[in-house]
Amino acid sequence: IDVRMDDKTGKKAGTFSSPPVIASDVARSRGDVDELNQRIRSADALPAERPYLVNGRLNASESIELMGSEAFGEMFEALARQAYGDFDAQALSEVYGDYVDDLLASEGSYALDRFVCGMRFCVGEALALDSSASWHPLGLYSAQYDGPPMFASVYDTYLGPDGTTWYRFLFTTDPESRGLVFPQP
Repeated sequence: IDVRMDDKTGKKAGTFSSPPVIASDVARSRGDVDELNQRIRSADALPAERPYLVNGRLNASESIELMGSEAFGEMFEALARQAYGDFDAQALSEVYGDYVDDLLASEGSYALDRFVCGMRFCVGEALALDSSASWHPLGLYSAQYDGPPMFASVYDTYLGPDGTTWYRFLFTTDPESRGLVFPQP
């Protein structure tokens, strides 16, 4: 999902990089998300996710490096293409994307720019609407407000060429991925 600020109105204007999920059984409650996560646990991670996982857990080194690099856009697009072909990844993208969008909108300092989930984690980028805004890990909000479960996460600030501040984030949705792994070289 790509959401940008409309220059004329100052409001969010959305476009979809992949068609929205149209399904009556898309998970909406935390229990439904838990059930969806249980169902996909036996599925393989999508190819775009694999470089960032070690034995199913988030590879901290690779993920943190990704947040501040130009490779972020390439990985995001690859994951979005792969998620488009998987009903469960689309369902996770919709559920978590709606939640993150609502959460950031209620905060008022950010606008979700793009967001997608694979089979093991979600990744996104938010535009800072206020230069004094500080980023808070999304998982803290999720736990506080009984939102969908978010486990291990990494995030970083990225300054665009035009001086725009972006917050990039990645969090796991799989309960088996509660921690970060720091592999030895």
